[in-house]
Amino acid sequence: CSLTSLPLSPPLADEGKLEVDHAAAIAERKTYGIGTSDKDIVVLFAGRIVEQKQPFVFQEAITSVAKKYDGTLNGGGRPSVTVVIAGHGEDEDELRRRMASSLRTYYVDENGKRTSLFDEKNEDNFPAGWTVLFCGGLHPARMQMLLKLSDIIFLPSQMEGIALVLYEAMAAETAVIGANVGGQAELISEDCDCGVLLSRRKQKSEEVDAYSSALLDLLIDSKRMRKVQLNARARIESLFRLETAVDCVVNSIEKAQISARHAAASLSLSEARVRSSFSLDEPVWKKSACKDLPQPFGL
Repeated sequence: CSLTSLPLSPPLADEGKLEVDHAAAIAERKTYGIGTSDKDIVVLFAGRIVEQKQPFVFQEAITSVAKKYDGTLNGGGRPSVTVVIAGHGEDEDELRRRMASSLRTYYVDENGKRTSLFDEKNEDNFPAGWTVLFCGGLHPARMQMLLKLSDIIFLPSQMEGIALVLYEAMAAETAVIGANVGGQAELISEDCDCGVLLSRRKQKSEEVDAYSSALLDLLIDSKRMRKVQLNARARIESLFRLETAVDCVVNSIEKAQISARHAAASLSLSEARVRSSFSLDEPVWKKSACKDLPQPFGL
């Protein structure tokens, strides 16, 4: 059992979560008012809206791509891009304000009802085909469906162990754009093309540029995006299934127990050797091994 195949957090890829119900995902898209064709792309931010998750790096990258993206995919045509933001946090109000200043931005409730957050007088100045939806916090079952209806999950965190949501996203055939921090490279490996991880940069502007390029690359190449999605699911199926995780954990525990027994036996042998060198009825300072050491004062 290798470190790569040993989950660093609770295993998520059980049979239920590996199932991708495309019909249900399409129905959920309709609930949110999102198109259901191959040219209707959903980019998801799922997590706490706090500094650690870098929501403003996310926002600036989205805004940058929206301004320069000409909407041309493989096969032609101009798709729509819906950016879905799920979560709460101390930076939520500011993120809403910034998004609404440059893109058509709405709050959407669980029934799909939209409330506009932007000044509609400026709508003609916004990039065509781009919409932002704030969903707030969601029940886990609803979050699972949101992952399944999304094409890309974009999470530019400052730090993580491994973001739990990435396991679930990959199992749901969602392409990952994230940060190469913590143990995330163990989940999203470069050699299997199952997602994009970017190293931290010294300057925020450099990170925004790097994430913008990564997002744009997937948006303009639908065939590559689909390949990454399928590879992501295949990696979860092959290495992070529940039964595989259980076997790995059991094997690791057994190895640890064997190592502990060997260490205990070695310690006992060393202790026996020490005891055999000295009798317990004579002070240590009188032993032959201590003849050359200074004796206690007054003795």
